[in-house]
Amino acid sequence: MTRNILTLIAIAGVLTLTAVRADARVIYYGGPAMVFTPAVVADADDRYAGAYDVQGVVTGFDRFNMTLRVDGREIPVVLHQGTVIHPTGTTLAPSMIVNIAGYWQNGAFFANKIAVVRY
Repeated sequence: MTRNILTLIAIAGVLTLTAVRADARVIYYGGPAMVFTPAVVADADDRYAGAYDVQGVVTGFDRFNMTLRVDGREIPVVLHQGTVIHPTGTTLAPSMIVNIAGYWQNGAFFANKIAVVRY
């Protein structure tokens, strides 16, 4: 009985030692392992915004270009033909508080979805 228990403990120990923890950064494709480091897209000042989300006050709006005041700074926001604005049909105007989902590129925030928080 003791011999069976010790054998099971030994097998469990060997399995524990040989277990490999999954690493999302390593890609296995049959050859040598490649390490993939995902790019982090974020504003230089992350105190007020997540990597893909900005909230601020509209200070200017002209068709596909908008300026947004966030934490006392003006940032350019670029809209495109498929940018969704909620509530639907709203025309953006200065002094509106908006939440914008999108991405940073070349110092400007490109908007994919805009939600008006307060008029």
